[in-house]
Amino acid sequence: MPDRVAAPARAPGQAPGRGLGGLASAARPGGQWYPPPAVRLPPPRRHPHSSGPGILCVEPDNEPVHPPGEPSPGGSAHVSATEGVALALSTGLGVGFLPGAPGTYGSALALLVFVLFSPLPGGLLVVSVAALGAVGVWASDVAGEVFQVADDGRIVIDEIVGQLIALVPLRALAPAGGLAPSAELAGLVTAFVAFRCLDIGKPGPVGWAERSFERGVGVMMDDIVAGVLAAVLVALALPLLVMAFPGSAA
Repeated sequence: MPDRVAAPARAPGQAPGRGLGGLASAARPGGQWYPPPAVRLPPPRRHPHSSGPGILCVEPDNEPVHPPGEPSPGGSAHVSATEGVALALSTGLGVGFLPGAPGTYGSALALLVFVLFSPLPGGLLVVSVAALGAVGVWASDVAGEVFQVADDGRIVIDEIVGQLIALVPLRALAPAGGLAPSAELAGLVTAFVAFRCLDIGKPGPVGWAERSFERGVGVMMDDIVAGVLAAVLVALALPLLVMAFPGSAA
């Protein structure tokens, strides 16, 4: 058997070095053929916002890539009106986007809301906070889908509701004439510190609530439990505050 194979004749108009179904090939002198060189593909594109060594995503041409866990830039083009309302509520009207400690900012916002609505009777305040908690479950559930992270740090409606629960005793259990301004201030500080410690430390039932529920309920439940425990502490401290700071709101 001959050890040389003659090169096949090229069809009219066929480029040199192309044969066998169009695969790239080359011939040594004398007509002996060898396999074409390996085709080098361009490396996959890395995500422009990635700092890690791995490939995060490979996108088709002309299609933007967004970091995982973040909504796409220009969210108004990709977020429905309902989702926009849920994002506004879940982030505390944008407080959750502030850098640093968004959970603490959410609790501080709850203090402001509490002071602004302080004329509400204790019973109406309880109903309002319960309604806000129910809305918070829905809003945080939708926001988690938009952010692609169930308990995204920008969601602060849970801290707002939990902090408001901790503040309820300052109205529901206050003396008939209300608390003196100094006692009110001391109560606000007590409720704020108690809730933040419980929310961050997540002892006992707070941690259990965080692990036992999912989606919007899971986002809200640990802060609700932390708020209830903080409210118990505030209720126990309230008589001491009244004695330490006598007087009334009038």
